[in-house]
Amino acid sequence: AWPRGIPANSFAFHAADEHSRTGLVLREVAFSSARQRDVRTAPHVTSAAVPGLYATIMLPAPSPVLVFAVLVTLVDRGSGSAKWGYSGEFGPYNWRNVDTSPNVNQCGDKLQSPVDLDDRYAEYDSALADINFNGYDQELYNPYIVNNGHTVQIAATEDSNRFIEGARLPGRFQFAQFHFHWGANSTRGSEHTVRGFQYPLELHLVHFNAKYGSAAESMKYEDGLAVVAVYFEVSPTANEDLSVVVDALKEVRLSDEKGFNLPSPVVLNRFLPRITRSYYRYQGSLTTPPCSQAVTFLVMTNTVPISEEQLQQFRLLRSGKDENSSRLVDNFRPTFPLNGRRVFKSFPSSAPGLGPEGFPSVLVCLLALGGGRMLLLRK
Repeated sequence: AWPRGIPANSFAFHAADEHSRTGLVLREVAFSSARQRDVRTAPHVTSAAVPGLYATIMLPAPSPVLVFAVLVTLVDRGSGSAKWGYSGEFGPYNWRNVDTSPNVNQCGDKLQSPVDLDDRYAEYDSALADINFNGYDQELYNPYIVNNGHTVQIAATEDSNRFIEGARLPGRFQFAQFHFHWGANSTRGSEHTVRGFQYPLELHLVHFNAKYGSAAESMKYEDGLAVVAVYFEVSPTANEDLSVVVDALKEVRLSDEKGFNLPSPVVLNRFLPRITRSYYRYQGSLTTPPCSQAVTFLVMTNTVPISEEQLQQFRLLRSGKDENSSRLVDNFRPTFPLNGRRVFKSFPSSAPGLGPEGFPSVLVCLLALGGGRMLLLRK
């Protein structure tokens, strides 16, 4: 999934089908105050920046009644088009060969994400203050959800009132969008691992450096983007705070550039753990092509609960436009070596939620004496 930049008097949204990264179809989506939506082509587009990956459409400043967003759909142009996915010949180990022009493909470079996190080797940094989540207690304006063939992404038509500061970030980072990574079952799913352990789902809240004006421009600089990563852990009961997203997944079961306007309010802090002062910080990259090495990752150590039934709704999604397309699961990139990078932590001792050996406290490994198998049980 892609970060979304919103410069003054313009709006941009980025989506992709599972087949292609080339060829742009620009569409204008009008949201009325009644949250009704009309989708039509936009022949009056005056600017399309960064074709093939990002587009920024210059539009008049929105009125209180009508707000515009742009859906940029990357359409299959045949066998010559660039493709990427999470398995087979188009999987992560071949992303370095994907044509991401005009953006530089950095998928084969040395400062890539995700990474494995280990509190034993992370450096405690007493200067890492609490992250200031400004505006995270406010409702997003006209939030919408899209299945872009690689993930489900939630964004809004106006996000300037939501930003993060602190955590030694160089300035203010404006919220752009959030999306998820998950597995085919609950033994895997997260992109970042904890001593090799994967959580069933990981949330990425994407922000761009306000001084660069947009996510597309911010991708060019090592201090351009900040991503807050949140682990989700299986709970016996459903997390009602997730209902606004989980209930909408049935509306975007298939990959579709039109998206779905969420009928219920989306408040970002409901997707954060209760305690956010404990986190890892390191320099990395986007975890999808072009893998731009422009990201400061802030990975929360405390988790958010989610039930198996809620996770199953993610696993029912499809990566294509019909039911015969492959299931949208295991959309996580493998971890990469640090290659000399330093991982910092905001806490002096073992991370909260970790047992005495540094593994998630909810995970108990038992050897079944009768069958000689390892069972993973959750308390």
